[in-house]
Amino acid sequence: MEIAARDEKIRQLSAMLDEGMAGNSGLAEMRIRELEDVVAQLQDMLKSNEQQMLSQVQARINELQEELSRLRLQRAGQPRDFTDKSVTSHEMLRQLKCNVENLQKELADRDVLLESQNEKIGDMDREIASSRQRLQTVMVDKGENELRREVESARGEVEKLLKMVRQLEKENTQLSSQCKQLQSAIDRGGTESSGTLTKGDISSAVPGLLSGGMSAQAKKRIEELEEALRESV
Repeated sequence: MEIAARDEKIRQLSAMLDEGMAGNSGLAEMRIRELEDVVAQLQDMLKSNEQQMLSQVQARINELQEELSRLRLQRAGQPRDFTDKSVTSHEMLRQLKCNVENLQKELADRDVLLESQNEKIGDMDREIASSRQRLQTVMVDKGENELRREVESARGEVEKLLKMVRQLEKENTQLSSQCKQLQSAIDRGGTESSGTLTKGDISSAVPGLLSGGMSAQAKKRIEELEEALRESV
């Protein structure tokens, strides 16, 4: 719902900017101020969504760790039974603990990324102030064509910020889904009468976690976000 509202705001602002280009310089300057307000709003949403996501995922990790501790105590006295097709629930729970630790590492990496994003946002604030000064010069010295290019550049920055907000919300959903799948695997391990989880159970519940695919995907995503931030400055 928030994304739809922001999309509509961007669409309306774009239409207003187009109207401003056909009008006088005073109207164009008013449109630029409105554009700066939207940039500030999107920056606030970017910070808020990232911090909320980190808080939710960290809380979920804490719940999983408590559940793992409880199940490990229950299974402590059971003998290990390794076969070609299955391993004991104790070993599977140990593997799940490793997966949770990997998720914690990913969150730490995202903290670093968030700090970098905040620095980039500060740079962008300064760039907006500089752009406004250049706009005044353009309006006096360079005419309507240069003004249009400045406005289009500012509009592009708004669209990039909106895209980043969407991607962070998508990643939040994906990480929450992974936590739910881990919990489901743990719950099955605690309720099956045999007390044994198979590798197939975990692999089918959380594809890619046992093979370490999640860390590679997180690393690739961080690199993509850093590249997007470099292009936005």
